Amino acid sequence: MCTDGVNHNQLQMMLEMCQAEVELIEDWVKELAHLAGHAGLEAESSLSDAITELKSVRRRLDRATEEVENTSNFPEATITAV
Repeated sequence: MCTDGVNHNQLQMMLEMCQAEVELIEDWVKELAHLAGHAGLEAESSLSDAITELKSVRRRLDRATEEVENTSNFPEATITAV
């Protein structure tokens, strides 16, 4: 993929997929933190820290998506049937 250019649409789609996965994981970790809190487990603190880190990952993915969308001179890939 890199030697012949980059498929702009595919890269955007892959970033969107990553964002959706991280969002899903964040939701699960929030649920786990909630359950740990109700059970009085110390794990609630670590899970809350993980939520903060996941939010940071989402912000970085958002920034990367914006940067890809704002790239005007994107080297397009050419597809050759073999």
